[in-house]
Amino acid sequence: MRIFVNDFGGYPFPSQLSHQLAARKHDIRHAYCDSLAGTPTGTYAETETHLKATFFPIHLKQIQQKSSLFKRRAQDIEYGKLAVASIEQFNPDVVISANTPLNAQSIILDHCQRNQIPFIYWLQDLISVAISSILSKKLPVFGNLVGQHYQRLERRLLQQSQHVIAISDGFLDKLRDWKVNRDQITIIENWAPIDQFPRLERNNDWAQRNGLVGKFVYMYSGTLSLKHDPQLLVNLALATRDRGHIVLIRTQGEAAQWVREQAKVHSLSNLIVQPFGPLEETAHAFASADVLVAILEPEASHFSVPSKVLSYLCAGRPVLLAVPENNLAARIVTQNHAGIVADPRSPEVFVESAIKLADDASLRASMGNNARHYAENHFDINKIADIFEQLVARVK
Repeated sequence: MRIFVNDFGGYPFPSQLSHQLAARKHDIRHAYCDSLAGTPTGTYAETETHLKATFFPIHLKQIQQKSSLFKRRAQDIEYGKLAVASIEQFNPDVVISANTPLNAQSIILDHCQRNQIPFIYWLQDLISVAISSILSKKLPVFGNLVGQHYQRLERRLLQQSQHVIAISDGFLDKLRDWKVNRDQITIIENWAPIDQFPRLERNNDWAQRNGLVGKFVYMYSGTLSLKHDPQLLVNLALATRDRGHIVLIRTQGEAAQWVREQAKVHSLSNLIVQPFGPLEETAHAFASADVLVAILEPEASHFSVPSKVLSYLCAGRPVLLAVPENNLAARIVTQNHAGIVADPRSPEVFVESAIKLADDASLRASMGNNARHYAENHFDINKIADIFEQLVARVK
């Protein structure tokens, strides 16, 4: 089959899927946005010559302008048009589209409908719910109107897709409210490319280069955006400063600069912010931590699942989550005893949980083992590709 995979965010696990589908002799074109700031990227090296996969970076005229609603809308439209041009050139049997802004997704879906190309909506986040939640706080009247517009748009896109792949059963209530046919929905939970995140020694070269040997390290690695509260990380650094613990944040963008400013204001030499490094360094970075941290605002739990947690599990380190307990990531960590989940509305409990992990090496070891065990048993790309391949064949 000729399969066009569109992953706007450029994440590691969709690119792994495309490699695997190419290994099964399908023709794959994998498009992603190459103009993002602060988003980790997948592996886009060309596959072996006997395989048929091409990775297609879509370049915008400027780096994505997240802070401007109007500029971002224009860029989303720009991306959608460029993606359509690539689809026309490739002439696929089916399109799978994930992590894509709704204005761009609309352009892509409308093109597929006009040309009778089956379209699979790979639902990673309920984007319009996020827009409504965030904008209604910042701009109550205008924000509500914008949020309602995008909810109507996202509902239409989901209803008109040939199939919807949802990453969590937590999205089903909203999909039912939006009258998306349940028979057209398949739940496929996200995963992490476990081969890219091996379990490594704590005191590795990366830890040595970054001065982390012999120090206790909490690490947050990933995007920091409006659905996260970085104040929790600042609080953690404040609470553990006298213990000599390090809070290391690997991220980019406006939130990173805010954290740096807070570190100066509070004289927090133990709060370190650094940009994402190459993907091949990430496993060594994770291994350099004693505890891996993820946070998510309570409202965001309804529309988002922090996929960084899945990469954390591969590292074999305990996970500390400030995430509502009903979120899929929280359920995975709790049910598999792979870490501790704290209510993000209780910063004191979050700090207490962090210190509990720091004070109990045997608990960290047990939870780290459980985390790696979960990853080894759930992130088999062959089994995952089987499900995608069967679904694409059925939709086609």
